[in-house]
Amino acid sequence: MAFFHPDDEQAFMDDKFNTATGFEHRVNINGELRWIYVKSKPYQKEGSVYTHKGIIQDITGRKQVEESLKEQEVRFRTFIENASDLICTVSLRGDIEFMSPNVLAITGFTVEEAVGQKLIEYLHPDDLPVFLEGMTQIQEKEMGVAEYRLRHKQVGWIWVQTPITVISPKN
Repeated sequence: MAFFHPDDEQAFMDDKFNTATGFEHRVNINGELRWIYVKSKPYQKEGSVYTHKGIIQDITGRKQVEESLKEQEVRFRTFIENASDLICTVSLRGDIEFMSPNVLAITGFTVEEAVGQKLIEYLHPDDLPVFLEGMTQIQEKEMGVAEYRLRHKQVGWIWVQTPITVISPKN
């Protein structure tokens, strides 16, 4: 069994071997596939490399975590993109930072029209004081429910009920 993973062997033997650089490769160590990070500097004599000095670090754990995070992101994105509820994130300044794709079906606005706008631009003016008071209470409790009218692009105003969770570094 080869030391390098077949997909990585040629890349290792090409330019990376003859230049001072850092790179990642899969290797076979005692029959187990591992990821390594190699940072080395080649030393030349009479125009050809005769030795390398550097480090090799096992990064298998990091690569496994990265792969797990990618899989979780795909699952989460699939859930968000197919949810029947409108899901959004709003900054503490009131800027809409993320809006799920079904915003079009619910409000008539596209994601591109909504993201970057102030949430209060979509709230009925009569509901604004109650909404802002509710937001203050929710920030203290870190979760709650708000009921208000939301602007719909074609039909005017629609009533919505929104469970709200404050997402902060401590959660």
